[in-house]
Amino acid sequence: MSRIVDFIADIFMPNRCPCCDRFIRWDELVCKRCQKELPLFREHDIKPPEGCSAAVCAFRYEGIAKQGIYSLKNGCGKNFALYSARVLAPKVKGAEADLITCVPMSRRKKAERGYNQAELIARELSVQTGVPWDFKLLARKPKSLRQHDLSAEQRREFAPTIFYAICEPQRVRGKRILLVDDVHTTGSTLSACASLLIGLGASDVVSVAVCRTLKKPRSGREIRRITPDELRLLTELFDYADPDEMIRQNTREMNAGELDIFVMFEGSKPIGELHAACKSADERAEEGKRAYLYAFRIREGYRGRGAGKQLMEQVIGELEDRGYTEFTVGCEDGNDRARHIYEGFGFTELIARKYEEYQGDGYEFGLYLRRDKNG
Repeated sequence: MSRIVDFIADIFMPNRCPCCDRFIRWDELVCKRCQKELPLFREHDIKPPEGCSAAVCAFRYEGIAKQGIYSLKNGCGKNFALYSARVLAPKVKGAEADLITCVPMSRRKKAERGYNQAELIARELSVQTGVPWDFKLLARKPKSLRQHDLSAEQRREFAPTIFYAICEPQRVRGKRILLVDDVHTTGSTLSACASLLIGLGASDVVSVAVCRTLKKPRSGREIRRITPDELRLLTELFDYADPDEMIRQNTREMNAGELDIFVMFEGSKPIGELHAACKSADERAEEGKRAYLYAFRIREGYRGRGAGKQLMEQVIGELEDRGYTEFTVGCEDGNDRARHIYEGFGFTELIARKYEEYQGDGYEFGLYLRRDKNG
């Protein structure tokens, strides 16, 4: 019945992707492009909040994942809650939990928004895992401060005073509980709620969040995918013979989902780039398996300072998170320095020789393959 209702509702209020606002099919949750581009989270990057034995997250809190959370908090993005729960489900099945609950929301706030987004995520997680839910374990004080208005230090100070237990200890005694929230920032909220559950007699608490914020590296550098609207930034890194043609070609490939361009920034200044193609007419790329990495450039003055290593490793890591197990690069004949650099990243297997022209110049190069440890 709910699918029929969704189909009819789509006629009057067309379904949209919560991450990019594009129109999507009535039975989709997130568009295909955003599914590919959501920044998956690696568990080894996370320290569990105090009181939790482990922490699980789906995405890094950046880019389109952040937009998905915004739509969820604004009361118009339930799709993102459902999709995120389905990404989280395989990650928590090994936890062998007895119960799922969530970080509570005040009654006033829940009435304003129409739902508690953490509860939506937890309900769908229960559906996907078969673990029962109980949302009458904890409550939030009605006049407590809003967490996003507080600094990290203030969150740690006030979080223990915001929540309180409302259930009898036998409801949780001896149980392993999945504690769900939308965003894991400092971990103070999750820690405060976990402490209450442990105090009631729970044997263990695992924190589960859709997104996790990460501290920027001390270098002050940030690496992210750019959009077609930002392509002119690349002219700061390379002197293109025809910048407009470069922008047209890359825009076409990016919009077709065939190309991602990663740029490293120091502040607002671009200092490096690396292109990743997932489709090609030859052995360079194969969607979902092999990615072709090219246009690997670091601005003069930043070379030899770890920027290139950081850029290459992060891009490969993100592509591995999306299922890619093989990577290729092209290295021009006679460029021994580049060859040595690529060997350091594991590109050691020569699989083909190529010749191509770009903006009037011809290039002869070897195509080198790197396989991941599971490839």
